[in-house]
Amino acid sequence: INEDGLYNCDSIGQIFSDRVKSFQVYIKYCSNHSIATKHLHTLQNNRGVFATFIQKKFGDNRCRLLPFEDWLVMPTQRLCKYPLLLREIIKSTNKMTEHFRSITNAIEQMKNLIDTTNSQSKFIQDIEHAKEIIRQISGLQSLLAPLENR
Repeated sequence: INEDGLYNCDSIGQIFSDRVKSFQVYIKYCSNHSIATKHLHTLQNNRGVFATFIQKKFGDNRCRLLPFEDWLVMPTQRLCKYPLLLREIIKSTNKMTEHFRSITNAIEQMKNLIDTTNSQSKFIQDIEHAKEIIRQISGLQSLLAPLENR
């Protein structure tokens, strides 16, 4: 940080590295994104108060007429943009400097975060899929029960 309280661009790698723990919130957010989207569709299909509210608020020009679902996905998209940003910055960084090593480290940390997020998201989706299969099997069992009592 310089005397004006602004970050020096040369320290961008260190800034990301220092804050990598604060990016952990993305893991939970992204992992639950598909569940949230599914729940949103359920609420919107019910045509109740929530659906009316969402339609009214997100039909406003201030929301750029983007549907609510598009706003929900933005943080997941942002996470993937950080390594791209850092890769562009590193192209203009002298390879023989500490800044280059710092940015390289930050890229690796962000890639690891994205890999962890993707793994956790897949795990959550697999659990949701298993729950759906169990619900379908339970439904079949209730249909088959009268046949078994014959």
